[in-house]
Amino acid sequence: MKINNCPFCSSENVENRTIEKPDKLPDGTPFKYKYEVLVCLDCDTITDVDKKNDTAYLAAHESAKKQYVDKICQDLSNKGWSMAYIERAFRLPQRTITRWKSQGCSASGMALMSLVGIMPWLAKIADHNYDQAIAAGEVIAQAGNLIVGAATSNDCTTTVKIYSSEKSLNIIAGIHKNQKSCAILSTEPQTDNIINTEYELLRA
Repeated sequence: MKINNCPFCSSENVENRTIEKPDKLPDGTPFKYKYEVLVCLDCDTITDVDKKNDTAYLAAHESAKKQYVDKICQDLSNKGWSMAYIERAFRLPQRTITRWKSQGCSASGMALMSLVGIMPWLAKIADHNYDQAIAAGEVIAQAGNLIVGAATSNDCTTTVKIYSSEKSLNIIAGIHKNQKSCAILSTEPQTDNIINTEYELLRA
């Protein structure tokens, strides 16, 4: 529907313009869509002239989601992860991820793919029926990999201390660069008091 006058001041000195608006998916992935507006040259009002702008936004949003899921799948495949395995691990119907790539997915599907994209080892935990011991072991192993990787790439030194008693086991690990702690990992809750204690322990 074309509008020939401003809905605010009734002026006929108006222009229909198409602008490109940027937006982002929840993870920060950018996308753009065409947006049609009516510009009043007298009162400078910009008006959304047609509901088809909503349709344009939804189409661009769905396209961006498909591309996002496809990119995650490519990255996982390059790292040796099978989509069939991920589907089995999370008890998804066969070819669910393929359908998400071609037809789009829900917000919950996007959330799952986002998590698996940055932490694919979550599939191992799911594959073991979310066993707490498996989960704890995987978290510690992955955290260790991050610390070792950071120490190697950033010319840092690492310190790992393990404190055990009959009732508890506390693992404290740190990365140091120029005698300063730049990363801390602990199995204890991260309170300010504990973090200060960790810094002192790691510098000792």
